[in-house]
Amino acid sequence: MGRRKAQMEKAADFYAIADRVLEQECPSCQMIAGEFAHTTDATFHDYLDHYMSRLHEHVKAGKARRPKIWSCHPYSDIDDPKNSGHDETAAMIRHLGEEWKTPDLWLGESGTRLQYDDVSGSAAAQERGARRFLQLARADGKKNAWDPKNQIRRILWWDFRDDGAWYGPDDACPGGATPRRHSHNGWDSGLFEPLVFGGNPRPAFCTLMGYAQSRCTGETRYYCCDGTMSCLRRR
Repeated sequence: MGRRKAQMEKAADFYAIADRVLEQECPSCQMIAGEFAHTTDATFHDYLDHYMSRLHEHVKAGKARRPKIWSCHPYSDIDDPKNSGHDETAAMIRHLGEEWKTPDLWLGESGTRLQYDDVSGSAAAQERGARRFLQLARADGKKNAWDPKNQIRRILWWDFRDDGAWYGPDDACPGGATPRRHSHNGWDSGLFEPLVFGGNPRPAFCTLMGYAQSRCTGETRYYCCDGTMSCLRRR
């Protein structure tokens, strides 16, 4: 616990230092607090309590402005079928409300990773994530009872296209294996295929834009150097 407390207090110290610099360089700009993930974990509230307590000290001492915007990354709200679709975000809102009342909330890095494993790594899984994304953002037209004050102001999908996540067909594989199209860094949550595969929009893009699915033909094609998915399963 002592180490976690020190880490979160240091994070709040960094916020205060950065906010003072930002206020000097751009008085109209706002510093975003938080950038937390996994907010439903048992240890998260301890982390957040230490962060908020330290930040409150800086604000009270005039060393930082009171944050008007907080951010979290709702990974499981988008991806985890066991999640109601708002568990992480709701936990963040509830906990912030006890100390910071009703600040605006930005949701960052919201998306569905495609090469996660051989089960969820598919265009269909990503499209389901896009529907949950819209529900989380209230873009489905329904009022969210767990966010009665409508604190969510911005939700960001990560990301547009992941060209850097792939080797091209002419790149050599590690160990001198036969070149194949395969994952380079193990991450692709783009709404469009990498250019090496044609750059077509994937089904999730049509869902987010409200287009007919027939307009989005992009696939999720990823292979390891041996032409199988074994290297992904080894991750």
